[in-house]
Amino acid sequence: MIISRDCGQEQAEQLAGQILQTIKKPYFLEGNELYITVSIGISIGSIQSEDRSILLKRADTAMYKAKGLGKNQFCVYNDEIGSQAVRRMELEKDLRRAFDHEEFFVVYQPKWNVTTNRPYGFEALIRWQHPRLGVVSPG
Repeated sequence: MIISRDCGQEQAEQLAGQILQTIKKPYFLEGNELYITVSIGISIGSIQSEDRSILLKRADTAMYKAKGLGKNQFCVYNDEIGSQAVRRMELEKDLRRAFDHEEFFVVYQPKWNVTTNRPYGFEALIRWQHPRLGVVSPG
């Protein structure tokens, strides 16, 4: 964790970029060439005692978003990222209960041969009928 005083988003992004450049250099250990990757989450705000845990949670959320973007990335927390994280946690929680509540169903999709212009099989796809959100996209 790095805490910087009087640091705006632009400076925080520059610092994150410098850290990424430094860390991605190879390290040599007992004749082995090693590479380290890092994901950085940035949260900007006050560190008053009541705000510390919020800043840390936001930085953690941004870090996981950076991990999702690939290796050696940084991400700055914003409200959209926070909303996405909350939605994902809610869906994961609901998904754990979906099987017990029989919310899954199967859809059969034909496989079509364009050369013969005839079906040649079917795929069985599982779908989730969420009680509040309707059919949840596999994506």
